[in-house]
Amino acid sequence: MFGGTSLYLDGKIFGMIAYDVLYFKVGESNKAQYEDAGSEPFIYDGHKNKKPTAMPYWTVPEDVLNDPATVAEWARQSAALSKKK
Repeated sequence: MFGGTSLYLDGKIFGMIAYDVLYFKVGESNKAQYEDAGSEPFIYDGHKNKKPTAMPYWTVPEDVLNDPATVAEWARQSAALSKKK
């Protein structure tokens, strides 16, 4: 779909890697956390006849990536969002 790699847990996508950037799923419960960290949404622009579309996946900040406990918690939060749907 987007030319990247999807990250799954229990058959549900909770994250992806595209253009060497890690993105986790974001929803109402964790969106402010990503905004406060300066993260940005993944914008899919591969449509032929549609304008670019913001997806519910946001960049994982470098300081989060460098802290194993924190990145694991952010991944768990994103995986929980995927299980709800």
